[in-house]
Amino acid sequence: MPSARQVLVLLDRHIRPDSDGEPIYDASQDYTLLLGYENTTHTVIRFKRNLDTCDMKDDFPITQQQRGDVAFQ
Repeated sequence: MPSARQVLVLLDRHIRPDSDGEPIYDASQDYTLLLGYENTTHTVIRFKRNLDTCDMKDDFPITQQQRGDVAFQ
């Protein structure tokens, strides 16, 4: 698709424990996109985020006891 237009979005969102709705947009966007591309079989996105963002309102520090979840639409 040489003339295709693509948009790549990386949003920092969270879900509160008492919520069953859509994830809430974080005021502090703590992810940095490093790389993104798509070929015939894969979409690759590389990003970085500090393990502890110091955003105590919306983020929890990432520790060795946690695992990462990835969501996409």
